Amino acid sequence: IPVTMFDRVPNVLVINSNKLPVKSVPELIDYLKKNPGKVAYGSSGVGTSQHLAAELFQQMTGTKITHVPYPGSARMVTDMIGGQVAMAFDNVPLLLPHVQAGKLTMLATATGKRAAFDDKVPAVAEFLPGFEAVAWHGFIVPAGTPNEIVQKLAKEVQACMKKPETIKKFSEAGAEAVATSPKEFADYIAAEMDKWKIVIEKANLNVK
Repeated sequence: IPVTMFDRVPNVLVINSNKLPVKSVPELIDYLKKNPGKVAYGSSGVGTSQHLAAELFQQMTGTKITHVPYPGSARMVTDMIGGQVAMAFDNVPLLLPHVQAGKLTMLATATGKRAAFDDKVPAVAEFLPGFEAVAWHGFIVPAGTPNEIVQKLAKEVQACMKKPETIKKFSEAGAEAVATSPKEFADYIAAEMDKWKIVIEKANLNVK
């Protein structure tokens, strides 16, 4: 039973500039179209939000990028810095330090609009209307949990997430603090499942 979503974590599009001679999303799309299948992107595993973000990107741009799945993001980022893969969509808290250190280049966020952590970074949606692929976290409880307990848990978490100090801490980490109701969270999960089911089926992926 969904209780509440408590944060949304932007995925961002980053590249190794030594591997990809582009400086913007339109330039990247143009390069990928001219080099179908020749560019490799990394992800933290098949079926993750990072993997599906790249699949959605390909479907909306008509490009073909080679997927290299990893058993987690840390190894993938290390390999991207080393040039084994050229690009990725991944969570901003993990990638931001490497971008700030000049090891990777951030082209855009995968949020529906520019993210709060840096409004100078464009959103992919500015070039591909409707593009959005974010990670999120929330609380769920076992089926059969009494509604009064679900509502009490939701109320307590919502109160915590609305505190200015909580919002500040999450923002500093590149995440957005949110506080949904159980129904809002359930509706969001259902919408996400419908959205990504189409992407998965179109890409003929096995994510079981």
